[in-house]
Amino acid sequence: SSAKMPECAGCVAEPVCGGGCRVLALNAGRGLHQIHPGYCLLTRAHARAAYRIYDILLGEDRPALNRILRGERTGLALAEDL
Repeated sequence: SSAKMPECAGCVAEPVCGGGCRVLALNAGRGLHQIHPGYCLLTRAHARAAYRIYDILLGEDRPALNRILRGERTGLALAEDL
C-alpha cells in the first residue's frame, strides 16, 4: 500500500495509483516498498490531465453530463442532453 511509502504522501495520483507497480520497481532494482520514478512521473501527469478534464467538463452548461460526473445517476440521460 502507498501508506508504507513516504514518497507517495501528498501525491496527486495516490488515490488512483496506490503506490505504483511493484514489478516495475523490482525490475528497476528497487525494493517492494520503493517507487519507480518514471512510473510516478507518468502517473502524476495522467492524473493531473484527468482531473483538469473533469473540472472543465463540470464547468460546461450540460445538466445531464454534470449529474453523471457528480455520480447522480438517477434515470437515463438523453444523448442530446449530454
